[in-house]
Amino acid sequence: MAWAVCLSGVWAVAVHAQAIDQTAQSAVYVLRGSMRLQSDSSHHEMLRALRELEDPRLGPLFGQLAESSHPVLQIHGLLGLARCGGGKQLDLVRVAAIQDPAIQAETISLAMDEEVLTLKQAQQLVEWPQVDAGVKVLVATKLIKAGKFNQLDLLHTALKSDNLARRGLAAMQLVQLGETGRLQLLERLNESDDPKRDAVRQMLLETMVRYGFDRAAPWAVSVCKQRGVDWRLDLMALRAALKLNHPAAVGLWRQRFNGSSDTAGRLRLALLALDLANHLNPKFFNTLMNDDDPLIERIGRAGYAVAANDNVDMAVIRLIEMHHPMANRWVLSFARDHATLDQARVLLLGLIMSFEDVPLAQRERAVPEVVGAARVLCDRDPVGVSLLRPILADPDADPLLLRCILVGLIHSPVPDQPQAVEGIGPFASSDVSNLAVVWLAKCGQPLTDPQREQLKLLVRGGGGLGGPLRLQAAWAYLNLTEQTQPAMASALAQ
Repeated sequence: MAWAVCLSGVWAVAVHAQAIDQTAQSAVYVLRGSMRLQSDSSHHEMLRALRELEDPRLGPLFGQLAESSHPVLQIHGLLGLARCGGGKQLDLVRVAAIQDPAIQAETISLAMDEEVLTLKQAQQLVEWPQVDAGVKVLVATKLIKAGKFNQLDLLHTALKSDNLARRGLAAMQLVQLGETGRLQLLERLNESDDPKRDAVRQMLLETMVRYGFDRAAPWAVSVCKQRGVDWRLDLMALRAALKLNHPAAVGLWRQRFNGSSDTAGRLRLALLALDLANHLNPKFFNTLMNDDDPLIERIGRAGYAVAANDNVDMAVIRLIEMHHPMANRWVLSFARDHATLDQARVLLLGLIMSFEDVPLAQRERAVPEVVGAARVLCDRDPVGVSLLRPILADPDADPLLLRCILVGLIHSPVPDQPQAVEGIGPFASSDVSNLAVVWLAKCGQPLTDPQREQLKLLVRGGGGLGGPLRLQAAWAYLNLTEQTQPAMASALAQ
């Protein structure tokens, strides 16, 4: 009887595979390609694009990846299952079954980054015997921040590990939990001749900043004061000391800034201060506001405005007018993570609208921030698409600007208001028109016969869409033609 069931399953897959049209078969080809390792590592971008969809119908695909023998595909599968499931949380049973501690740790670390590991799950992980001790120490970081960790023996044992990163992380966690004498262990790390020393120190400083481990701030200051430290590590340590309000941090920053004649170095320090403006006193920025360099002066004024929460829009818009990629990267980050909704609307539209004033030779460098601005605007604002309609409807708009906006829209959630996407186009540029069709199809808008043929061509590989965009087009086409289920069965039957 079992063999009959198996044969019936195979027959069902075969029927599904035959039931789809030629364009859907091309979509299957694209889906299968996303599930294979590529020599140029493009599979990462493809699978991230699939995870972004957060579509429960992709569950079988991610489930198959989660069973892969290759760690990279396995991790993408586990994270994809977490994103497309209703609860947005990791499957702990699958994680606990992973035999390789390094893969367990990488999966958990990424799950924490993507916020698909809940506090309850973190508590479960530190109690399960089948979970590697190193993974438990990693998870303890999340619990310590939440004030939910009390298994000190786990960290005391980790201090005896041969693994430098595990020892360092455990020492820092114990410091945060009140065992200040453990700072000596971190100080010893500064003098270590282990080749992994700086990589471990970077990891610890990043963890300090992310989880607010302020009791370890004296160690960050000691890294700043150590001679011969790589400038990147020094900047990271200074960031941690400033953000965690160590009394010596402001003096160290001023010493660095006032003592430097290197334009690039002074700019890095100015941007560091700007990035921490929410945590600094407005007076901190007086030094920058009085600087002779116009860019640094505007960074200072933007930092002051954010720190004082006064006239933020105007000060940041004036910074955007400088068209500096690193400054605009900060604007995007600030609008995404810290600005009020009203501020975000002004700043993100400012980033987008300023694109046409960017000198032609610099426009390609400005593309990522404009794409990001369109995406963040729609992520944060239910009416974000409506705010972009005047640009999309402008027949004189720069085609590159339109492409940037549409790529951002394609990678953002489908808008809540279907009417916001009605009547977009037509566009003179074929590249813009192609992206618009993908976006309209993703939004579930009815397509005209020519648009439908255009979408088919894109799914089949015409139009020059890059991998992730072609993948979005393929999934939109399968949705539009109600072929997701047979196409998925065909993609998995390889």
